[in-house]
Amino acid sequence: MVESLQQVKLRNPDVDVHAYLLIQRCSEEDFQYISSRIPDFFRVFHLNSRVSLSRARNILLGHAGHEDFTGAIVAFPDDDCWYPFENLDRIIFRFKNDYSLDYLFCRYSFSPVEFTNKLIINDLPSVFKVAAFASSNTFFARGDLIKKSGFFDEDLGVGAKYNGGEDTDYALRIFSIAEKCEFINEPLIGHRDPDPTLKGVYYPGALLAIASNARFVKGGWKLFIKKILVGGHLVITGKVPIGKYGNLLIISLKRFFQSGNKKK
Repeated sequence: MVESLQQVKLRNPDVDVHAYLLIQRCSEEDFQYISSRIPDFFRVFHLNSRVSLSRARNILLGHAGHEDFTGAIVAFPDDDCWYPFENLDRIIFRFKNDYSLDYLFCRYSFSPVEFTNKLIINDLPSVFKVAAFASSNTFFARGDLIKKSGFFDEDLGVGAKYNGGEDTDYALRIFSIAEKCEFINEPLIGHRDPDPTLKGVYYPGALLAIASNARFVKGGWKLFIKKILVGGHLVITGKVPIGKYGNLLIISLKRFFQSGNKKK
């Protein structure tokens, strides 16, 4: 990830790149060594302990709070993703050449493809596409939308109370306020392929993320019902215990109805 961002910067010296990196379970000595090997446009922070993924993202958002997000394009890449070819360059210039575009997402793969003019771009993606493909690695948004969306839900995400879903929640929040959104149905970002055996592990966070946003996006309630049915299938196939599923249903319904008050 670091190397691919460095290559983007070398190809585009006029693009002002600001990257924030948090290293967890890191001693002061190791931190000094790692920092010396990271490009200057990175701001590197460290913790001796370990926190959840959503908490880690919020720590970095807090450090970035002094930045002027006006005109910025913001992303939340994982440490094990990378930007292949000149794909990130072309995503940046897509925003630069279309001031009405404020949100874009694509897919990821261990074998990504090159972003060319031949790729089909959908400028009316559904909420189902957002929930399925807009991950922390694959969505890009203008800075003003990030400012409005605020921080990640620290109840969600790897290492949090409910596993997974923190990036789905954030992606749906941005989608609910974006005026123009584009979806490129191709893997433009490099990352290990999704592991289908982990669907049950990440189901709790994904369900709650959808429940929190279902009332604010077109087709959101249909997406919520579909996710509930997916949970039923996971119960039948033994990937989610029925007791856990029942508790998740209650919590998700509470989130669904309470979300209206929060939005107001």
